[in-house]
Amino acid sequence: MRLPILNGENYAEWLELLELTLGYLNLDLAINEEKPEDLTDESTPNQRDYYAKWQRSNNMSLRLIKANMSRTIRRSIPDKPTAREYLDAIKEQYVSTDSSTMSTLIAKLGAIKYNESKDVRDHIMKARDIAAQLKEYEIDLLEVYLVHHILNTLPKEFETFKVGAGSGMAGEGFEGSW
Repeated sequence: MRLPILNGENYAEWLELLELTLGYLNLDLAINEEKPEDLTDESTPNQRDYYAKWQRSNNMSLRLIKANMSRTIRRSIPDKPTAREYLDAIKEQYVSTDSSTMSTLIAKLGAIKYNESKDVRDHIMKARDIAAQLKEYEIDLLEVYLVHHILNTLPKEFETFKVGAGSGMAGEGFEGSW
C-alpha cells in the first residue's frame, strides 16, 4: 500500500490511509494521545519509556505526514510541535474546501449525462461513485432518488429499460440492487 500525496483534492482518502499506515507501523501514539508531561527527576521508568515511545511516534509521524504532502500545501501549513496539532492545522485548511467540494459533487450529479460512446453500466457506476463521495460528507441520497435520476439521464432508446427498472420502485421500502 502506498500513501498518496496530499494534493488538495484527496484529503479524506489521504487522511484515512495516513492513519492506517501510522497504525500499521505502530506510530499512531502521537496522533491518538496527548503529549505526556515532560520528564522530571521523579519520573518512573514506565513514564520514561512511554515518553520515549510518544516522542518517536511524534517525530516519525510528522516526517511521514510532511513527506506525503505536495510542497505547495506543506508550505501553507504552519509548523506545529506535535503530529496531532499539525493534522488539526491541515484539517482547518480543508473545512472550507469541504463545502465547495460538496457543491461541486452535487452539481456534477445534477449535470451528469449519458455519453453514448460508453456503456450504460459505466454511466450508472459514475453516478453511484458521485453519490458515494457525497456520502463521505454525510449527504445520503435516497436510493429511489438516485435510481430515478440515473434513469432520467438515459436517452429515449432506453425507454423500455426505464419502465422495467422503474416499476419495482413503487413500494415504500424499495431497496435497489444497483
